[in-house]
Order: sequence, then structure tokens, then C-alpha cells
Amino acid sequence: MTETFDGPRTYLQDDVNHMPGLRPFYGEPEYLRDVTVTRTKLWVSGRGLVTPLHYDPVEVVHWMMEGSKRWVLVRPGLRNLYPYGLRTKAAMFSRVDPDAPDLKAFPRWRGVRPIEFDLQAGELLYIPAFFWHRVESTSDYNVSMNYIWVASLRKMLRYLPEFGHAVPFVRWQAKRISAARTTMHEDRRVRL
Repeated sequence: MTETFDGPRTYLQDDVNHMPGLRPFYGEPEYLRDVTVTRTKLWVSGRGLVTPLHYDPVEVVHWMMEGSKRWVLVRPGLRNLYPYGLRTKAAMFSRVDPDAPDLKAFPRWRGVRPIEFDLQAGELLYIPAFFWHRVESTSDYNVSMNYIWVASLRKMLRYLPEFGHAVPFVRWQAKRISAARTTMHEDRRVRL
């Protein structure tokens, strides 16, 4: 059986590493100087946009530049969080809506203790690799930036089941990034 995922995807996002002209308008937080930031993503959204409960196999610092977002964070684990199957592109997404969990369908959710808070403009949030999070834009206009770097081997081994569950998505994402880079290089050659 192949599960499908049909969550909301209405936001503007881009890897600003592909847009060097934006570099003068933002900087990396000084405390990230000891890590190698591999991606920097810009997010723009309106009120009510929800990114469903999921985890990322990378370390992230989320900088709320304008607006505010409501966050739900949950410690790593797979058993109580009911992720989608490995044959989907949503293997790192939970089938549970933390705002209205269906306890008949997902009874082990009862043991989950989420942390909820609002992130305001000017604030930074560190999201450790493999921590589950749900994000809802709560202002009419929201702009934020993610600084992303690879988790340590020690952390990947510590959360090996979560890392293994993420491998199909990581492979798919790597192919997308490679194709985008190839297209970008071809576009540059055509313009020259």
C-alpha cells in the first residue's frame, strides 16, 4: 500500500544561495561561525499557512525576520508520531495533527508531550536535527530565514531510525538540488 500526502504547500521559499544579490541584505548569526552552513532558505507566507508536523535530518536555525509563527515541537521518535510510509515523499511527516489528534486512529499520541510557543520578529529558534515541528504563520505577512547545516555523525547514529526513515527523502531532495544546479549553470552559459 502506498500512502499519499496532501498537505498545504502555499508559501514562497527559495534557497538564497542561488540568489547572491540578496547576500547584502542578511547575515549569518555570529554564533554559527563554527558550523558550515550548507543552505540558507528564505520563507515568505501569509496568515494561516501551516507546515504539518515533520522533522528534518539537518540542524536548523530559524530567524523570524517579520511577523510571527506558532510552533509545536516534539522530541525525536517514530513510534508515537505515526510517520507516512517510506514509499512517499512525506516519510518525515506525521499523520497526526497535533491541534486535533485522532486518538482512535493514533492512540500512542497520548504519550507525546508537545511544546508550544510563538516566535516573534527578531527572534531565533534552533531546531535540532530529528526534532518534530509544526509551524503556523500567525501574522498577515511573515518573512523568515533558515540557516541549515549537516548534523554530526554522532547525532545521525543516535537517531538512526529517524535518519533511516529520512533516506528516501534525502535522495529525492539531492536529485532535485543537482538538477536545479545543472539548469542554473546551463542558463548562465546561455546568457554569456
